Amino acid sequence: MSEVCGIIADLKREAQGVYEFRRLTLLGYDTDEPAIKQLVQLGYKISDANPGAEGVEITQSSPFQLMRTMAKELGFKACVPANSDAPSDRQTIVWTLISGEEAEETIGVVADIKRESEGEYVIPTCTVFGLNQNELDDLVGKGFKIGDANKKFEGIEISGSSPYKVMRVLCRDYGWTTNGEIVQTPAPGDRTAAMWTLTRKV
Repeated sequence: MSEVCGIIADLKREAQGVYEFRRLTLLGYDTDEPAIKQLVQLGYKISDANPGAEGVEITQSSPFQLMRTMAKELGFKACVPANSDAPSDRQTIVWTLISGEEAEETIGVVADIKRESEGEYVIPTCTVFGLNQNELDDLVGKGFKIGDANKKFEGIEISGSSPYKVMRVLCRDYGWTTNGEIVQTPAPGDRTAAMWTLTRKV
């Protein structure tokens, strides 16, 4: 028997290739259910801005970090996300999570694709969501330039390497994979914002 829940979040662009999720809503649970209590025990900052409506809000975590935890702790896997425009040049992204199948961890990579001339494209910076500190340390050891533009929000920036180089290393050396689906949206300066999802069996 499957369990289903959902995550909805706004993706905010701060600068070229620098993205953040400031807050998300987890839907499908009442506030007193064991899964919510377990997430609180694991350190997630959960609030309920509207007790009359179902759903809780989580801050200081990206959806990818939450999905990774829910895979390990509750046996979920994420389905392909959908996106739509949100106010203030944000994108609303919706994930459906399902249990009862083989659980999968999920991380995300977001970047701006910039066209320089015909057939010449650059992706100088990308933001990676959901990695733990050991994985970040390993990437630094492999020569990646990692920064954190806003320490209040989960996610780190990698500069000087395209998302494809980052994903190549994550897939080859750490067992991640991707179905190749990309969520794309317009970005300022005639750029295209792209989000890739990587998964790994728990």
